[in-house]
Amino acid sequence: MPGKLWPVFLWLWQCCKRMARHEQQLVYAGVVIVMVAAGLVALISGNSGRSAKMTVEQPAQYEAQTPLTALNQEESPPSQLAVDSKNENIKAEKIQKQANDWPRRPVPGAVKVDYGWQQHPVYKDWRFHTGVDIEAPKGSPVYAVYGGKVITVKKDNSYGLMVMVATGELTVCYGSLGMAAVNPMQGVEAGTLIGTVGEAEGEPYPHLHLALKQNDRYINVNELLDNAR
Repeated sequence: MPGKLWPVFLWLWQCCKRMARHEQQLVYAGVVIVMVAAGLVALISGNSGRSAKMTVEQPAQYEAQTPLTALNQEESPPSQLAVDSKNENIKAEKIQKQANDWPRRPVPGAVKVDYGWQQHPVYKDWRFHTGVDIEAPKGSPVYAVYGGKVITVKKDNSYGLMVMVATGELTVCYGSLGMAAVNPMQGVEAGTLIGTVGEAEGEPYPHLHLALKQNDRYINVNELLDNAR
């Protein structure tokens, strides 16, 4: 860099030489030229050093503030495998919920006494039967038709030991039980053990009395059995 400034120094020296009338003034002019030249050299060198320092330090400072790994994490899209796995879990939960909502047959067996006006098998008179009597061996397990909440476990004069499970606006009644396996206010799922098959005083034969209510009104439970698994 000083070599590039040499023509400038030479020009200043010639100017001072022409203007100087005495030798002392010439010396002063030379000193001034040297000081100005030294100042210019120091200034140029300092700026060059700062530029080089900024060139080296800036990438390091940027890297410290925003690491490459952080940039990759922010810019890269979520893994397709993770998205697919999440969707599959949601789909599986939906299928499981639908399976739990689908009615299950409470106990295997044939219907002995149907829904509606029927002749009583013991007393031989005509009575309105609120549900169906499904024949099954005494002690056979009885499973929940729907999921829901147990609202009643009681002894009924007509239907013996009875468990009532509410699910939405429907209430499923399990009567003529020998034993109840659930308690009031207990939540159950479709397929949960409700109790066992027993008998009732007015119907002394092993069976499950199954009835269905909608908004506290008995409806035909055969529609539920027709769709049960």
